[in-house]
Amino acid sequence: MAHAQLVEKPRWWRAGFAVVVGLGWMAGIGTAGAATEDAVVTASAGGEELAVSGAFSATGTFESTPECPSFHTVHTGQGTWTGLGDVTFVLDYCVVLSSEGSSPLSGTAAITADAGTLTATVEGTVSGTGATEGYPADYTSTITGGTGAYESASGTLDLAGVWDDPEIPVRSMHGTASGTIGLPEPPLAHPSSIGDCLRGGWRDYVDDDGETFSGLWACVIYVITHRSR
Repeated sequence: MAHAQLVEKPRWWRAGFAVVVGLGWMAGIGTAGAATEDAVVTASAGGEELAVSGAFSATGTFESTPECPSFHTVHTGQGTWTGLGDVTFVLDYCVVLSSEGSSPLSGTAAITADAGTLTATVEGTVSGTGATEGYPADYTSTITGGTGAYESASGTLDLAGVWDDPEIPVRSMHGTASGTIGLPEPPLAHPSSIGDCLRGGWRDYVDDDGETFSGLWACVIYVITHRSR
């Protein structure tokens, strides 16, 4: 009578099978366990939103250049803003002087905090009529990204400034900042232990292709196979 040949499984497979069987009761594998896990699935909260507000002061330089025939302005400032903490910033822009009403401005901004630097494009206006404090200047900064914690950030910051009177060209400015910065959801990591996979944790990790796991078993097998490498 012929006997079926037994094929020895790899060591990682045998160890993995034993571990997974042992986890059956703990993780609730089976019909009841799967139904329980499905019941607690919640939508991802997505990224974080930072509400930003605070005062600032700045000093500036002015010059006429071929790109900015009216004048090229660079304001360097600082402040303490909620959502970001202590910040420094650089506004680099051109003002196109208008004989009537406000003069439009456009350029770029870089805002640096402890967690990184935000980059933005800037559009706004400078009033042609001075007020008691000086000349109102509004800067709408559209966030285009950044470095550190602000990589791929988005949102808008409005800087409501006043060019201090009576100096013309005005070299100092003060004002307030307000707006919202959106931070994307951080990328998911790979599981490093079987414990990472338990109690629904497999939903929070990805495989080598960046794909989320189909279930607890897939996550556990990933951990075991990677331990054998």
